[in-house]
Amino acid sequence: MECKIPEIEKYLVTEPKKDKYKIGDVLKFFCRQRLKRVGPDSAQCYEFGWSPHLPTCKEQIKRCSPPPQLLNGKVKEIQRENCEPNALVEYVCNPRFLLKGFNKIQCVDGQWTDLPICIEVESTCGEIPELEYGYAVETSNPPYHHGDSVEFSCREEFTMIGKKSITCISGLWTQLPQCIATNELETCEYSLTIREANPLHKTEFDHNENISYRCKGKLEQKHSTCINGRWDPKLSCTEVQMQSCPPPPQIPNAQNMATTINYRDGEKVSVICQDNYVIQDADELVCKDGRWQSIPHCVGQ
Repeated sequence: MECKIPEIEKYLVTEPKKDKYKIGDVLKFFCRQRLKRVGPDSAQCYEFGWSPHLPTCKEQIKRCSPPPQLLNGKVKEIQRENCEPNALVEYVCNPRFLLKGFNKIQCVDGQWTDLPICIEVESTCGEIPELEYGYAVETSNPPYHHGDSVEFSCREEFTMIGKKSITCISGLWTQLPQCIATNELETCEYSLTIREANPLHKTEFDHNENISYRCKGKLEQKHSTCINGRWDPKLSCTEVQMQSCPPPPQIPNAQNMATTINYRDGEKVSVICQDNYVIQDADELVCKDGRWQSIPHCVGQ
């Protein structure tokens, strides 16, 4: 399973250069002579070929008209530079609607990339789950629709661990917080060695205590909070380079999803098939280690 070497225009440079490309290989793109790239900065090899389409190189690139309206949704933040080349605009769906596709669009040489779709979620959540040693602050009667939230509090002498509210997402409640007896909360140990970071004046910290530390040879300060015996985020001085993925592919027989935006490790993108096609294998693409994985298929009914 291979991809052919793509035809490259004369001002476009690709890396890495190979005789053969396997499925999963990623090509990076650069423009010569200070020309500006129009399109994605990378593409991935799939069983259906390279995706997204290769970029071109231009001297001048155009601004965009104001971002389009989204049916049953809206722009998250209005910014003055929204129409500049390469500007990003993020959308959110109205309550009871679920976003499919990309939540951001980009201005590419005078054109906006494809809008997401907001789909009404018919499934509802049932009764509010019970929280041990806690209670829901304000309640109303079910059914609870997609996007509805309920906030919790803990009884006296108990402390909450986790998010204080739960949300109904596609018929399921998100995870409940925990209420833990305040006198049973665990402390955290500062475990970094002198070789890794600056020593702190003490090594044991109570729940909800914040610390700042600086790794050896680094100027920036890192911050962490003790949450019932665990540091959040984890204390670390080893740099982990998370690779971003190329813009997601246009899957054959799926609804148009053209974008030029890269995604971070762990991010997911949901796919919708065209009419008379059903989704198989997975309904989301997952970005992992710089490549898109769990590729869905749209199969004719």
